[in-house]
Amino acid sequence: MFHLKGEKGNYLITKIYPKKDSAINFSRIANIIQDRQNNLIVTSRADGAIKINEEALRKNDFTSSTINEIDLPTRKIKSIFISRDKTLWIGSLGNGVFFQNNSGLKFKNYQIKDYKNNSIVSNTRSIIKDDNDNLWVGTLFEGLFIYDTSNQTIVKSILNGKSIFALSKIDNKHILVGASDGLYLVTFKKNNYITKKLNTNNETNPIVFSIAHVNNHYWLEPTIIS
Repeated sequence: MFHLKGEKGNYLITKIYPKKDSAINFSRIANIIQDRQNNLIVTSRADGAIKINEEALRKNDFTSSTINEIDLPTRKIKSIFISRDKTLWIGSLGNGVFFQNNSGLKFKNYQIKDYKNNSIVSNTRSIIKDDNDNLWVGTLFEGLFIYDTSNQTIVKSILNGKSIFALSKIDNKHILVGASDGLYLVTFKKNNYITKKLNTNNETNPIVFSIAHVNNHYWLEPTIIS
């Protein structure tokens, strides 16, 4: 992983890697996010979730004392999201969704189940929360689930059978979805969800792995499978 720091038009690139006395690695990085306390949280498909504290980022001091593993029962972490209520959501491969609220409690597993009480969301790939406090959970091969966290019920499941790699909020009624067969726009109001596939430069079924929103522009990372 690299740390890019800009100052007066100049950019300093620092390779961040644990010292020899640390057992923590950064292999197979899946996602990076900065929390409300300016700590950096790195998720990995092989090494779990790792927290780098704010002081380390400020001083470029990356040692075993400034880099810590987050205590989770799985090391296969794929997605991460911080909602408006400062809850930290982490999606795993095979172990569902974990969350930590702003009171600082340890992470708890969040199971999403069907009407028969069977867990249906295990391989989580992307997470976002809308303005209605519904949790959107993108999965590998199982589609996209919209979940009411208050009533613990599934509001809607869409794009069934597809892998959902990326979610990006446009406004309180629209969310962009990066999927295994292209880019989708989901328009929603209450329990009504309309899904529209968008044209990406006439390319056939690109896999959209990530979406970045910067200054009203949306940047996509597509891969074309021929």
